[in-house]
Amino acid sequence: VYVRRKALPKDQMAMLHAYLDAGKPLIGLRTASHAFSTKKPSPPGMEQWETFDGDVLGGNYHGHGPNKAGTDVSVAPGAADHPILQDVSRDAWHSTGSLYYASPIDPSAKVLLNGSAKDKGQERVEPIAWARTYKGGRVFYTSLGHVDDFQQPQFQRLLVNAVRWATGR
Repeated sequence: VYVRRKALPKDQMAMLHAYLDAGKPLIGLRTASHAFSTKKPSPPGMEQWETFDGDVLGGNYHGHGPNKAGTDVSVAPGAADHPILQDVSRDAWHSTGSLYYASPIDPSAKVLLNGSAKDKGQERVEPIAWARTYKGGRVFYTSLGHVDDFQQPQFQRLLVNAVRWATGR
C-alpha cells in the first residue's frame, strides 16, 4: 500500500478487508499510515478506514517533522538479525523525507529501523520501519518511501527483503 488520504469505492474496500481478514501479507510504504483517512466526509459510495494504521500496520501516525531536516536512519537495537535487514548496511544513512511521528506503535511490532531528526531544536527519534502480524498475515511498514529513498541501495534491499519476508520466501 502506497496511498495517501484516499477513500475507496465500497466494493474495493470490502476486497481489501477480505484480503487482510484471510491472513494475507501486506507491505505499507510512507503515506500508507494515513492511506484511507481523508480528514473529510466520504463522497457517496466511497469508504474510509480511518483506523487502518493502528489496526493493520500497528502504527500511530500523528504528523511529521520539518521537511528540510530529512531523517537519519539507523538499525534499531536488537534488530540487526531480522531477515528484513539481511544485507542492509548497518551504517546509518540519510533520507531526504521528513521524519514521521508514529510512536507509540503496537507493542507486538518488531521495530527494525529508527529515524531521527531535529525538530524545534530538539533531537527526536521515532520508529520508522517495523514488522508484525495482522490476523495471521505478515505486515511490514516503513515511513521511508520519499521519492529519493528509491535511489538508496539500503532502501532497495530493505524492500526486496520485506517482500520476501512478508510472502514467506
